[in-house]
Amino acid sequence: MASEDGGTGTIKVTEGWLSGPAHTYVTDISRTLRNGDPQTTLSVMSEDAGTYPGLCAASDKGRIDNADELHARFKSFSASLIGQLNALSTGLDTLGVTLLEVDQILRKGEEDAELTAGEMAAVLSDGLGGLGYRSTTTT
Repeated sequence: MASEDGGTGTIKVTEGWLSGPAHTYVTDISRTLRNGDPQTTLSVMSEDAGTYPGLCAASDKGRIDNADELHARFKSFSASLIGQLNALSTGLDTLGVTLLEVDQILRKGEEDAELTAGEMAAVLSDGLGGLGYRSTTTT
């Protein structure tokens, strides 16, 4: 199928791309999710949301009477977000390892590396499964 830019919509996956740019991209995202500024900020808020100056117990209808409850809920919410970021990061780490495994399959040789779309999906589904991916391709 042709696309507007004249391409066919086909992606050529090579061993160099999997172990190079694709792996680097996935691991960089994982590292950012685990150690980046949002993680640092959420860690501070989950430890003591009451001292975070950006959290104000007010609305357009006036002051909220129970600021302590708001801070407790925000502290819990921040901790929950940290858990979700870590789970996503772990899924990306698994995907990075899977990319390296597929790279090794491709490097074994052209005759050994001929994978059908279904076989490729089966190999990748291990890594993508941690991110909620379920393959719909059959072998």
